[in-house]
Amino acid sequence: MNSTVSALARVASDLRAVLSDDALAGLSDAERTEALRGFGEVCRLADAGIVEAVATADVEFGHRFGCRGMNELLQRALLTDAPAASKIVKAAGLVNRDVNIVSGERLPARWPALREALLDGAVGIPGLLAATAPIEYARGRVGVQERLWADELLAQYARGLRDADAEDADSGDADAGAAGDTGTAADDTDAAGDAGDVRSAGDGGGGISDAGADAGAGAGAGGAPGGAAGPPATADDLRQLAATLAMVLDPDGAEPTDRDAQQGRFLNLGRLQKGVHRLVGNITPEVAAQLQQIFDAFNNPKVGGAPAPRRRVH
Repeated sequence: MNSTVSALARVASDLRAVLSDDALAGLSDAERTEALRGFGEVCRLADAGIVEAVATADVEFGHRFGCRGMNELLQRALLTDAPAASKIVKAAGLVNRDVNIVSGERLPARWPALREALLDGAVGIPGLLAATAPIEYARGRVGVQERLWADELLAQYARGLRDADAEDADSGDADAGAAGDTGTAADDTDAAGDAGDVRSAGDGGGGISDAGADAGAGAGAGGAPGGAAGPPATADDLRQLAATLAMVLDPDGAEPTDRDAQQGRFLNLGRLQKGVHRLVGNITPEVAAQLQQIFDAFNNPKVGGAPAPRRRVH
């Protein structure tokens, strides 16, 4: 048995010992809170180990064990369901490090700072996916330097740093369209890790404030010099910050096209459940107008008006 497997066996044995003697039932409120924090850290580190194991495996790893792919292998190895396995595979793709075919060295991950936060236990799989989803949605319109800047900011936020310049990202003073020159120093930080240094990204004059990438490097959840310490961010906190950064980096969003609208059309009539059919779909504005007229005709039928007055005969 190698050292990694034996270390995991010891961790599992210690957890069984904690859960076996009913010690959790007698904890005080403060001790129970600390126990929950500890279990949360263990869960995040377990997530990091699973993601790193998947990210460092080759594409044929699942096939060699008779599975259709990595998703099925994770379901059987972790005894989890398909949606949870899909999230693990997606998270592994975000922190995967390709191998240089010349030197054989591992290249940097797509989200290097968040990967370090994941391995340190500062963020789990839900937080990683929440932090990257809004910017990954606009990946074709966000440059590499801009993505790395957002990566550093999100990693600091996940660790609990609340730098003043990091909070200024919500004010929209960063202009993503001005970051056309990818060779600028948007992510360049001082060696001393000054979290208050502000640099301009691009030659167009619209700057993005650099939140001090080096300030959060290697820091724990309690913060680091150069940034004000705060509580670690939850997955919802990271999602909100990532959505704000995505609006800053890509304020206009993708331009809608007729082709996208035509390809996105569908209408699905669900199965009969509890006496009703579920109707979902996407329709074009023209079809929606026609359908609205049909709905109005059924909901507000036109009548012939008030009845004509009749003469009463006694």
